[in-house]
Amino acid sequence: MEKRTKQNDKHDLQIIAGILIRAALISLGILLLWSGWLVVASEYAYKIYFGLFSITQQEFISLNLIGLLVFKIFCTVFFLIPFVAIKLYERSI
Repeated sequence: MEKRTKQNDKHDLQIIAGILIRAALISLGILLLWSGWLVVASEYAYKIYFGLFSITQQEFISLNLIGLLVFKIFCTVFFLIPFVAIKLYERSI
């Protein structure tokens, strides 16, 4: 069995940090697409959702904004904060 060294740990942390930053960038892309879709095609999207659920346009926009907020908090908590923590820890090793 291979003995763990600081060099191995640092390499593993770099891999995890790379995965986290890529996940954060993909999430940012999703947020930009979602908000762009909401700005550009909100009328069209509302007509589609109104056929499925009988909600007002104000409720539709509010639900989308809440969804954007929750998704942004999720991405920050699970991708960006661990990435920053890993980078700060790497500096201390």
